[in-house]
Amino acid sequence: MSDECICPICLDDLPDMTWRGNERSRLLCCGKQMCKACANLFSNRLRSAAEATETLQSPEHLTITDLEDLEEDFKRAIVALKCPLCRSELPLTEEDRFRCVENNVQNHEDWAWAHYKLGCYHDQGIGCLLDPKQAFIYFEKAANMGDISETLVASHELGNCYIQGKGVDKSQAKAIHWYKQSANAGFALSHFSLGQIYHSQGKFTDAFRLFELGANQGQNESQCSLAYCYEHGVGVQPSLQKSIFWNKQAANNGNQLAMANYAANILQITAMQNAGKVDLVGKSVIPEALYWARKSKAAGHQEAGTLISQIETGASRACTNCKRILPSSEPRKCSQCKAAHYCGRDCQLQHWKRGHKWDCMDANGIKKSRD
Repeated sequence: MSDECICPICLDDLPDMTWRGNERSRLLCCGKQMCKACANLFSNRLRSAAEATETLQSPEHLTITDLEDLEEDFKRAIVALKCPLCRSELPLTEEDRFRCVENNVQNHEDWAWAHYKLGCYHDQGIGCLLDPKQAFIYFEKAANMGDISETLVASHELGNCYIQGKGVDKSQAKAIHWYKQSANAGFALSHFSLGQIYHSQGKFTDAFRLFELGANQGQNESQCSLAYCYEHGVGVQPSLQKSIFWNKQAANNGNQLAMANYAANILQITAMQNAGKVDLVGKSVIPEALYWARKSKAAGHQEAGTLISQIETGASRACTNCKRILPSSEPRKCSQCKAAHYCGRDCQLQHWKRGHKWDCMDANGIKKSRD
């Protein structure tokens, strides 16, 4: 998915573009791409200029040295405000960026990236009024321009337009056509979207294959869907272990549904392995399950609240160490995981030494190593 190979600033190799689309930064004036490190350098220079401007608004405390430093900041800012390659002034506002890209579309009919970008601006109302029909037109033009990264993304966006009816009449058949265009070229987002359609059509083996392709590229929705397939035997032999693996991958990549599913998975498999018990000291998964369920809810998956309530209700009834029924008043909790409840300090210390130190998970999801 690469159409340029060398960063024109530092001359390092440019990374290949993936479905994430954040491996490179494109200059909107001349269309050249540069590496993220060089892009960050110019962003930092612009930030310095903004900070220098704020400082000048209260000059009464400035020394000669401060003014000399500010002069250097403004010199760097003047350089940063111009394209390092074509020396055009960089567009700084949304309206300026829209006009810059619009001019490139008019002057360079074969620039797929400009057509795609203009479609994005119309689709999201960036620098212009929201216009799904114009977005569709530019996505379609970009999708028909050849095999480069923006063409694949434009094909995927066309699929989205047809499946959602944005700027065009709904058509699942046409959505499949465009998703296939980008999926066949390895675009992970289209693997997921096409897999969803095939799953809805009962083509479970095809859906599983596409979810697997997307999952192997790190696309978290595909990873979550692949975990579902393994858990329920959709298009593949069921495997709770593989479901746990892929839910954990998706959870680590920020998928809120996978976070809750992973929590439920580890409770299920631990209960199967330990005669229904999930809280054996030194082997308890309660802290880890609660960590992921809480994180899922905090990320917006409200259904995780039911799982949290079930776990916490069971855990708070009795002392985690001695199993005596706890009073109705607020019991002592482990300060790190807040998943273990105690009748007193002695029980908490005993439980820590017996193995809770290995089960406990802090607020960052980190467990103490047994090494």
